[in-house]
Amino acid sequence: MESKTAHRLIGTCVVIALVIIALPLVFNKSEETPTEETTTAPAPTPVAVAAPVVPAIPAVQTITQQPQPAPVVAKKEEPVLQHKQAWAVQMGYFKNKDNARRLTDKLRTAGFKAFTATVKNGDKERIRVIVGPEYKQTAASELSTRITKKINMQGMVVPYDPLKI
Repeated sequence: MESKTAHRLIGTCVVIALVIIALPLVFNKSEETPTEETTTAPAPTPVAVAAPVVPAIPAVQTITQQPQPAPVVAKKEEPVLQHKQAWAVQMGYFKNKDNARRLTDKLRTAGFKAFTATVKNGDKERIRVIVGPEYKQTAASELSTRITKKINMQGMVVPYDPLKI
């Protein structure tokens, strides 16, 4: 029985030692291990000086080269989309740019975030007048209701993806 207990204690000690050694290596945040180069000159030998005093030779200094920090390179990060879908209120779909601009100006004057998006459908080019976007469909529906009350125009809640418009 003493042999099993001894083996268990030794095994436990080995595992603890490995954990103590391995954890700092795993959680080490630096990418490189800094190296320090030290150059030392030989120590000056004592010299006996006679009557005239000769100026002392300056002491040799130890030169320590500090590791240069790695230059920070900005990593090109892809945008993180927090919401998979956005919603907007489409107020119109126009052939005439002037009509789209007039409606956009009217919505902006009323205090809404309105913009236009040009859509090509085959050979035809159309202009959408859009208000929003909102992250929740219910918020877009409420926005549509406020627009209807304020300027007496009905809009249509549509999915919004700025990369596809």
